[in-house]
Amino acid sequence: MRALRLYSHCLETRPILTKAVSGSLVFALGDYLCQKIENKYIFKTPQKSINWHRVLKQTSFGFVMAPYLHLQYNKIIPWLFPETAKYSIAKGVAYAVTLSDGFFNFTFFLYMGYMNDRSLNEAVEEVPKKFVPVQINNMKIWPFITGFNFTFVPSNYRVLFDNFMCIFWNIYLSYVENTKFLIEKKDSPEGDKLK
Repeated sequence: MRALRLYSHCLETRPILTKAVSGSLVFALGDYLCQKIENKYIFKTPQKSINWHRVLKQTSFGFVMAPYLHLQYNKIIPWLFPETAKYSIAKGVAYAVTLSDGFFNFTFFLYMGYMNDRSLNEAVEEVPKKFVPVQINNMKIWPFITGFNFTFVPSNYRVLFDNFMCIFWNIYLSYVENTKFLIEKKDSPEGDKLK
């Protein structure tokens, strides 16, 4: 409870910075766990060390996107879909999992492509190949999580709840960006090598 009170105090005094730090930690944990899973089950090298440079890149995305998430949850969604309006939760969920999450997922792959030493053109070309299947999966999973969030979680804690649930989603995003796509690219007719 003390940690929650401290978080609440930080939210009141420095909301965007607080969400940036918590978002960064969530992305760092997601990539760290993704690498542990990859090393153990995909590459069969459980003793392989963690690529901390890769963790840091994803951590930076969590920090950069905090103002966007703050705006969405605390300003835009409440303004577009006031709690007193009819079907506001259903409309808010539909907006969040399509437009808001779509922009988030698209930006993630564009940002990470560029951070992973691809040219801007290469990053832009790769985005649809990653974004489309991820966004389809997003719309299968997140309506339930977002519906719970909008129904039961106070608005000032919604980004925190979203961040907690995102730990698992970030494992998936990290896998698609860093492993799945590169393996598929390597096995494609072009025979591109893993970077």
